[in-house]
Amino acid sequence: MPFVRNRNFMLIMFSILLFVTLFSEVPEERNQDLLSEPSEATSVVMKPEVFIALLNEAYGNNCISGTRIMMESGETARYRYEYIMRNGYNKVVSLTMPYRVTWYRYNDRGYLILDGKRTLMEDKMKDLEDVFLEDLQTGVVEIKISEILYSGIPAYYTSVYGDDFTYRVIVLKQSMNFIRLEKQTRGKQTVMFYDNLNAGDKETFENQMIWYKEIPLGSTFKPVQTATQTTAEDATEATVPETEEQLLAKEFEELIEPLKDEFVVIKTELVAFPDADVMLMTLSADDMADPFVVSIVIYKENSAQKSENLFGKVPENYNHFQKNNENIEVNVIGVHEEEFLKSVAEKILQE
Repeated sequence: MPFVRNRNFMLIMFSILLFVTLFSEVPEERNQDLLSEPSEATSVVMKPEVFIALLNEAYGNNCISGTRIMMESGETARYRYEYIMRNGYNKVVSLTMPYRVTWYRYNDRGYLILDGKRTLMEDKMKDLEDVFLEDLQTGVVEIKISEILYSGIPAYYTSVYGDDFTYRVIVLKQSMNFIRLEKQTRGKQTVMFYDNLNAGDKETFENQMIWYKEIPLGSTFKPVQTATQTTAEDATEATVPETEEQLLAKEFEELIEPLKDEFVVIKTELVAFPDADVMLMTLSADDMADPFVVSIVIYKENSAQKSENLFGKVPENYNHFQKNNENIEVNVIGVHEEEFLKSVAEKILQE
């Protein structure tokens, strides 16, 4: 077992150090538009209505499978890693992190799989793709379309502006499949991107739906309505019983709550290991020239393998402060004075 513990410990250190390395990608100016158009984009002569028609036609006909990541920052900070199968507008989505739950939509009816039963959702289940396609039909003020290479593959980069939202969307040119969506509204930014996308098989999808239809049907559920559209994420969070993973996410939220009034979360990521769970965050503020990184490690058992080895491995131009409290470890890394980094750590641990 010592080897396993050391291996997991090294994975935690690798994640923290990788996050610090990627930290250099954070814009120096916090007010810089995180959704700015790629410099290599070339304008495309295509009427918006033609692009929308092509997108809707492809979405209704394509069958895909893959994995994707969803991150939300601003008023709320959420992270999702999920597997999706889609055949036209019918789809099944299995969340694997930060908790496990499956929802699917078939012939405009949405269901959650809970406690061995299908729970019929009174409201139609939606994800960011669905919300984007709906927003294209109403409230759009301007659409700009450019052609780019996404990992060497021809793609369209589309900017969509509404009265109260902005989208930046990348779809593959040949298939018109979504590869990345970003939506920004007042106080919230949502990013969803596929880290693995494959052509699906319609027969396999339909067989999967037959299997789901055989699950006993439970009661109908109507999620609490918000001021905006009800999405699948809202529905699952409102209905899934609190699992160990959800309680863990809440524990992280409670730890970072004292920081929310003073700082803005630019990036966030949750990473699960057998011996520990880690939250990585990049934070900044209006009066700060440089952002900083916070890692919070919650060990699943009292381990002597704390992150002492992190000392000496942080890049020379960064300072590092570490604070431990029972099974919780906080690392704050940045170009700032150590006294500032210490104050952030103590806010998290309420000292």
